[in-house]
Amino acid sequence: MKTILLTGAAGFIGSNTASALLDRGDVVIGVDNLNDYYDPARKQSNLEEVRAGAPDPSNFVFYESDIRDEAAMEAIFAEHEPESIIHLAAMAGVRASMDDPRLYFDVKPFHGDAANHNTRRRIETAPPKSSRAKACWNSSAVR
Repeated sequence: MKTILLTGAAGFIGSNTASALLDRGDVVIGVDNLNDYYDPARKQSNLEEVRAGAPDPSNFVFYESDIRDEAAMEAIFAEHEPESIIHLAAMAGVRASMDDPRLYFDVKPFHGDAANHNTRRRIETAPPKSSRAKACWNSSAVR
């Protein structure tokens, strides 16, 4: 059993990833800001499905937080000491990125500053808890 930090946990890919990890017996620490690009009610429904389908619902801990909130991310890392990080948080919508490119840049895995810098720094400098995996991430739009 591993403790895995999963960003973007309430989205389609994130919630399905959470379910798969819980099914194999991992502890999943989910983080998502539940922004309104997609209906937040759908994201809440995704989270409810994760909890309902989990063999042990106590193995799923969810934080409604923005990954750019460095203090919140530090607190989550300190409390849970994840062994692995799966970074799926991102802003959806390629066309919408033209209106606010900085926002999209900030949350793109390992390209923005703010939390992605913080997440990258935590991955690179965290003392090894076991054989800590570096990271994996997903993007539907690579520019």
